[in-house]
Amino acid sequence: MEDIDKELGALLDQYNNKFEGSVENHKRLEENQDTKNAFNDLVENIIRPGMNKFSLLLSEKGFRCSIFHEAGHQIGFITMSLIHKKLAYTELIPPLPPQIKFRIENRKVSINESKFDPSGLGCSVVEGTYEIHQITETFVKEKLSNFFKSLFDKTT
Repeated sequence: MEDIDKELGALLDQYNNKFEGSVENHKRLEENQDTKNAFNDLVENIIRPGMNKFSLLLSEKGFRCSIFHEAGHQIGFITMSLIHKKLAYTELIPPLPPQIKFRIENRKVSINESKFDPSGLGCSVVEGTYEIHQITETFVKEKLSNFFKSLFDKTT
């Protein structure tokens, strides 16, 4: 048996290590998928409905809003961007319109804001990173409200 162990022992040990690594990797993939599923549920049940409410008001006030949800294998985010309706059909559209993005990142939700004025000047920042359980209707309403308040306050 020692001669067989000399011949195969190291190979079997390597195989077992790879097997254990693949099991751990599979567990991580399952956890990531669970996180993505939780985020997509948040998008459909809390974030998108909140964005839709703001979109209706902004539309009444002369803006065109775009809400885009990407739920791919590696990424997950929802973005709301806007431009003034009068700019929508001209070459004056800024290269980067103002937008707010909720995205899944390392099992948390980060909020990125881009606050560009009509000339295309402004900044992009990470507003914050939050635990999934923190994302509620009230939280989303507050974040969207603060985003638009600071955007329009900055441009007036």
